[in-house]
Amino acid sequence: MKPLKTFLNFFLLFLLVFILTGVPGCNQPDKDDKPDPEEEEGCASNDTCGSDYYCHKEMGDCDGTGECAEKPEFCNSVEDYVCGCDGHTYLNPCQAAQAGVSVNYSGECVGR
Repeated sequence: MKPLKTFLNFFLLFLLVFILTGVPGCNQPDKDDKPDPEEEEGCASNDTCGSDYYCHKEMGDCDGTGECAEKPEFCNSVEDYVCGCDGHTYLNPCQAAQAGVSVNYSGECVGR
C-alpha cells in the first residue's frame, strides 16, 4: 500500500506542476504574435504586425501611423460599404479589417 501512496503523491505533484506551468513551450509567444505595445511605436504597414494582425489606421489616415490590430475571424454581411486604403470597396469595415485593410472613407470607392 505504501508504494501506491508514494506513486499517487508523485503523480499529484506532477499534475499540480503541469497545471501551474502548462505545456513547455506553449506559453511562449510565437514570432507571428502581435508586437508588445510597450516596445512598439506604431506601424506603417502590415509587415510589422503578425500574420493574424494588420496595421489599423484611423479612417482616412492611409499614409499615417497605425496600431497592430487583430484581423476578425468572422464578419456579418450588413451592407455598410467602405473604401479601403488599397482602393477596393468592401461590404463593411469588418470585412476590410478581415482582409487586413484600413478604411479610407465611408461609401464605395470612386473611380474603380
